[in-house]
Amino acid sequence: SAIQYYYMALKGVSNLSEAHQNLGLLLDLKGLKNEAIYHHYQATQTSNNPIFKSNSINNLANLLLNNLSNKNINGIQPILSLLEQARLLDHYNTNIAMTAAFSYIEIGNLDEALFVLTDIVRFMNPNHALALLNIGNYYFKLNDFESAIAFYHNALSNNYNNDNNDKLMYLYNNMG
Repeated sequence: SAIQYYYMALKGVSNLSEAHQNLGLLLDLKGLKNEAIYHHYQATQTSNNPIFKSNSINNLANLLLNNLSNKNINGIQPILSLLEQARLLDHYNTNIAMTAAFSYIEIGNLDEALFVLTDIVRFMNPNHALALLNIGNYYFKLNDFESAIAFYHNALSNNYNNDNNDKLMYLYNNMG
């Protein structure tokens, strides 16, 4: 199996970050979370490529977030530190930024989430529908319905890929 080949590669070159990353992804799919975390972490430590390293950190952060039994500030805060490190390595990676924004939302730090979401729209992708949707949600929570609806409309008009029907229905729901 592929897992065996990655282990063989690591036996020959223990600091092969790509093998650690791929092995971490496969082990996670098999439900071997602790081993997956170990290999994702090793990928972050062995890579010299900032883009690869930032993606490795994001994969590790997502795995850690998914394994938190109780999403609280104490559990998420170290993960946010990892994500901020990844964002410094790759300023224009929307996946990393969205993971950070959702983490800030999870702990109730909506202002920091808005900062990250606004960065996505201003500097990475002005048509990022999910970022626009969540900026709308921010204004909705402030009872600024006019701003919220404007962002929902913008998100809807930028939702070119309509295969994500749940997101589309969420937009319609929030606009109602």
